[in-house]
Amino acid sequence: MKKKFRYGKLERKNFKWIYLFLLPTVVIFVMFYVQPIATMLYTSFTKWDGFNSPTFNGVRNYVRLVTNSAAAASMRNLVLWSIIAMTLHVGFGVLTAFVLYKKPKG
Repeated sequence: MKKKFRYGKLERKNFKWIYLFLLPTVVIFVMFYVQPIATMLYTSFTKWDGFNSPTFNGVRNYVRLVTNSAAAASMRNLVLWSIIAMTLHVGFGVLTAFVLYKKPKG
């Protein structure tokens, strides 16, 4: 049985202030994260040199990416370095946490 949460009059009255204080964070998130991702996604379907206006060419860029042997080597290197970096960063962080948990002297 699922319990439904009901908010009282006081909590509902404060919702507008919560949303008002969250608004700058949401605007900054959209400006610096969502908008660049949307622009990158749009331009990935175009032929664009950075100066002239982009022309739509569909999935031709992705077909070239998949069929290019240099792109395959780049992806393989990216995955390899990502795994190495994650392993070292997480491993070093866990090792540091264990050392600090034991509270060494000095």
